[in-house]
Amino acid sequence: VYWEASNAQWYGPYGVGSGYGAPSLATGSTGLPTLAVQGAGGAVWIYWEASNAHWYGPYGVGSGYGAPDVAIGPHSALPTVAVQGPGNSLWIYWEASNAQWYGPLEVGGGQSTNAVPSIAVGPSGLPTLVVMAPGADWVYWEASNAQWYGPLGA
Repeated sequence: VYWEASNAQWYGPYGVGSGYGAPSLATGSTGLPTLAVQGAGGAVWIYWEASNAHWYGPYGVGSGYGAPDVAIGPHSALPTVAVQGPGNSLWIYWEASNAQWYGPLEVGGGQSTNAVPSIAVGPSGLPTLVVMAPGADWVYWEASNAQWYGPLGA
């Protein structure tokens, strides 16, 4: 992890782990980032920054998954992570408070064949999940905490 202290002034690198796949990074309203990575055996690991250059984690939230995507809403510092699981299912984890994770919640079933999830959080704080499958995009959206709608073929 590298972080910018001022315009064109970068600090780091700060090693927060090893043996991981491609990272996904999101920054919430506090300005502090959260990092999700794929580890050995398809494990999903989360790191979060408590203060400048002070990282917490890793916190394992599951195994047997593909590469994760993480998003944080504009009014929160709490991230949501989307991953592809066994049988091309989709799974969601969300942080309720510091280091207290809920999930996994399956939202996709087998309709996400060969999919890579991408997640974003809107102004309401509720996330939307887009699954980019060959020939079709599928959209899921959260109506309330842990209540997902979809898929809608887009």
